[in-house]
Amino acid sequence: MPLVDSRGYFRHVRADGYPVYGRTYDWAGDFRDGVAPVAVEGVGATFVTDFGDLLHNRWFREVRGYREGVAAVRDGKGWCHIGMDGEPLYPERYDSVTDSEGGRCLCTSGGVAAERILAPISDGPMGP
Repeated sequence: MPLVDSRGYFRHVRADGYPVYGRTYDWAGDFRDGVAPVAVEGVGATFVTDFGDLLHNRWFREVRGYREGVAAVRDGKGWCHIGMDGEPLYPERYDSVTDSEGGRCLCTSGGVAAERILAPISDGPMGP
């Protein structure tokens, strides 16, 4: 779970209170499936493993946690979904996207919403 230290920095700690890794971040989210989102001011947001290693060293403006092997991220062009290797599952960018739920998500641009079917990066994208 993430813990904020006395200086306002985040790090993940085990149930016994010991740090999972030595580095601190400006923000850290919960671990899910062995991966957690983290952010560094002025750099961006990415993901770390439960050993504290960067998952793929791809940085984004904003990230949400992985779910079903897929994460919603925002880069300079908009929101999309990435696989565990940090690569986008499709080329389009949207104003907003929901997290993967049963391999599907909702993507919205210009007030128009559309359902999208997602697949792990190894299988390539499916759907429109």
